[in-house]
Formats: sequence, structure tokens, C-alpha cells
Amino acid sequence: MRARSRGAFLAVLIAFGTPALAQKDVAEPLEHFLSTRTVDAKTRTLDDPVARVVDDFNADRLPDVGLWQEHERVATGDRPVHLYIQRKDGRFAAAGSVLADAERIFRVVPEQPRGARLVVCRDGAVARGYEVSAFIVAELPPAELPQACPVEPAAAIERLDMTRYRANGLQAWTRR
Repeated sequence: MRARSRGAFLAVLIAFGTPALAQKDVAEPLEHFLSTRTVDAKTRTLDDPVARVVDDFNADRLPDVGLWQEHERVATGDRPVHLYIQRKDGRFAAAGSVLADAERIFRVVPEQPRGARLVVCRDGAVARGYEVSAFIVAELPPAELPQACPVEPAAAIERLDMTRYRANGLQAWTRR
């Protein structure tokens, strides 16, 4: 009986403990992002411009940050956008990444009480979707994607002023 209980406990720990281990507490999203590797395992450089979007990705009324580099793409042509979800104490959790066409970025659709959905639209159709609940990001199966793209505009994309950042480490974000 005890062996069965331990086995069940381990199964629950593995099933529900794994996503939480993927999160990392981060004081400054940009510094963490620059310390990660690209999709082809290369070191990030400041020669590739950095862009961000600030929005409430999980519908908790705190601004979250999505960061990506302009030239990084996967085989589909999408860019990996790294999501940093803000905690109540001001720190961030590195929650994972989503694939999006960063020029049009995704739209946030609140889904109470579960969190929010990030909907990626391409040519007026829903191409991909993600569910963000607390600090967990999960891709939606095709059957759960909305039929139409939200009409709300996507959040503004900002670019890091690389000259200022290289000169003194200060972040200066400009809207395009």
C-alpha cells in the first residue's frame, strides 16, 4: 500500500511540478533575456536589435513584458517572444515563450477566471493561440482556437535604443 501511495505521489509531483520548475524569478527582464541563447543556441548579441511589448498577458492587472530580437526566427518565419510575467512584489517570472509574427504581435483576450489568451493573427485569421494562467503559458490545441481575430488593437511595439544601452546600460525604449 505504501509503495502505491509513494508512486501516486511521485506521479503527481512529476505531472504538476514540472511547469513550475521552468519558471525563473527575474529582477530585470532585459538582462535575463540577453543572457539566454537564441533558438539556434547562439549567444545573444546587441548587434541584433531588441524589441518589446508591455501588456497584461495573464489578466492580473500587472504589466507584463514580452521581449524578442528582430532577426531571430524559427522555420515558420515567426519569432520567439519571451514572456516575463510580473509578480505582485515587482519581480518577474520568466514564463516561457510564444511564437508570433512580431510585427503584428499577438492580442490579449482576458478569459476570467482562468487568466488570458494570447491570440496570434495572420492575414485576418487566427494562426495560433496560447493560454496564460498565473505564470504558466500553454499552447492551445487547434480545436480551442477562436474562430475570429479579436478587434482590439495589439499593444504598441517598442525598440531598445541600442546606442544609449551600449554607452551606459540605461534602457531607453522608443515606439515605432
